[in-house]
Amino acid sequence: MMNGTIRVVTFFLVILLVSVVVTAQPSISPQFLSHYTIDVKIDFVTGTFTGSEDVTYWNTTGSALEQVVFRIYPNSQYLYGPGTLHVDAVHVQGAAVAAAPTGDHTVLPIDLPRPLPPQSRATIAVTFTGKLSRWSDGTPTVPSDYGIYAATAHTLTLASFYPILAAYTPGSGWDRTPVGPIGDAVTSDIANYDVTVTVPAGVVVVGSGERTGVTQSSAGVQYQFVGQLMRDFMLVAGDNFATRTEDAGNTRLTTYFRPNDHRAAATAIEDGTRAIAIYNKLFGACAYPKVDIVEVPLARAAGVEYPGLILVAASYCADPSTRFFSIIISHELAHQWWYAAVGNDVTAEPWLDEALATYSSVIYLEKTAGPRTSRAVLAEFREQYQRARATHPNLAVASPTYRFPNDATYSAIVYSGGACFLNAVRVAIGDSAFFAALSEYYRLFKFRRATAHDLLATFTHTCGCDLDKIYTAYLKPAVVTTP
Repeated sequence: MMNGTIRVVTFFLVILLVSVVVTAQPSISPQFLSHYTIDVKIDFVTGTFTGSEDVTYWNTTGSALEQVVFRIYPNSQYLYGPGTLHVDAVHVQGAAVAAAPTGDHTVLPIDLPRPLPPQSRATIAVTFTGKLSRWSDGTPTVPSDYGIYAATAHTLTLASFYPILAAYTPGSGWDRTPVGPIGDAVTSDIANYDVTVTVPAGVVVVGSGERTGVTQSSAGVQYQFVGQLMRDFMLVAGDNFATRTEDAGNTRLTTYFRPNDHRAAATAIEDGTRAIAIYNKLFGACAYPKVDIVEVPLARAAGVEYPGLILVAASYCADPSTRFFSIIISHELAHQWWYAAVGNDVTAEPWLDEALATYSSVIYLEKTAGPRTSRAVLAEFREQYQRARATHPNLAVASPTYRFPNDATYSAIVYSGGACFLNAVRVAIGDSAFFAALSEYYRLFKFRRATAHDLLATFTHTCGCDLDKIYTAYLKPAVVTTP
């Protein structure tokens, strides 16, 4: 994600995660991927919806499970605004079971009728209703609202609109981390999706997956999507989009912008196709056959990423000639590699995807605007980072989101400092080893969740050198405090 708190020639955004040295999530065979079949009906006028999902969950944890945990993120008081996501009923293997949110009301434990052995599956059916945060004048009613779960005059933005399986990590179990006021919230694993969305006539639906059909009936217009190997599934509904499409290698790029913002749409297509071509060459081919770029009203963020879909804040579309607009596009598209394909714990280790996406934007500037421009951007990042570290010596690039006091400090250390860290590694080992390491990291951990240990070990192994001084300088706090 990109936040607009700190700008470099107008800069940076927000998505999220400290270094927990564990092995990466094990690779999961395609036959054991969880599968969601979701049916949702949206009332565009009221910003409400009803839905149902049938989830086939495969137990790949290696242990028998007595409980499966879902997350219902929009119930958090942070990030999602005053919206709600209410679970109406839960059935396991066809039998009704009681389930109620716990913790910060985003954790939904579901007790299984009997223990689920490893490599076995359970079918869980959930019905739910949702109410989006209402932005009556195009702005949020509470300061913590990003606009990712919001209803405005012409768009409904439906991040985390369905109960999603919590991430499971051997040794620590189900992720029950409370949603905080800074960064991103959703740590999740790859799954497959079949999603059907019904909306009134005249409303267009954009989704993470491939649109496979559109049918009309007396109930409205029904959109069908299929998403393969998706970390989560995003929807946007709008009644005032103009579209344009271009191919970027094997990825189809489509913009959904307001008609008056046609210059922004043209710039987004140009930057997007160039960014994907650069990243394809340096990191490996984009994992998704299509990516949509959608303009929506946002607050506290210039852009937000989802698998196969990125959001761009409407407030930045009035003047797409600024360098920052190109940075938004290239940063968010980089998240298709770093977050969507290669996942990570966005609360514990937010720097893994955010630093990589930020530095990918620097690389994009280097390749398109020239090394002088990218060096100037890095110089600003370094100044922001050093100032923040001097004020907060107990924080480092690898600190978790919940240790940061505000967005500005988080952005300066995780985004700006993270980009400086990666540039320091690049200078130390050279371009050949640096980009070989990133492409190897992408190859090894695509469709898995990686850790800081995995990325650092890949750099060290690729160069065959000692990088501990750089790792310590950037990733460890100068002053250690107790939690």
